[in-house]
Amino acid sequence: MTVEQLYQAMDGNFENAKARLMSERLIAKFVQKFPADESFQTLVQAYKEKDADGIFRASHTLKGVCANLAITSLQNIASDITEAYRPGHESQRESLDLDAKMKELQEKYAQVIEQIELFAKENA
Repeated sequence: MTVEQLYQAMDGNFENAKARLMSERLIAKFVQKFPADESFQTLVQAYKEKDADGIFRASHTLKGVCANLAITSLQNIASDITEAYRPGHESQRESLDLDAKMKELQEKYAQVIEQIELFAKENA
């Protein structure tokens, strides 16, 4: 699997990642570090605790990490949660089905991690 194929499998934006990181070697290096980032687990914990501030901070961090790596599929979901939980956006929060959005996020996250692990195994 190439880095470009990995991005296709993750529903990411390879061209954006390449423009940002400048080489496939750097993209591969940094995307393989993504599973160690704790923002997803922090978001899940905040969700379980119904901690609105924690949900905002963790989803905002996850959104940023995904934006930097151009993992757009996750970035878009995390952005929806971030904007709904941004202080002062309570009306957006009321219209967001957080349970459904978190399920979507968890499914996409699992897919992304699976693809990254497959890529790492094939390119070890």
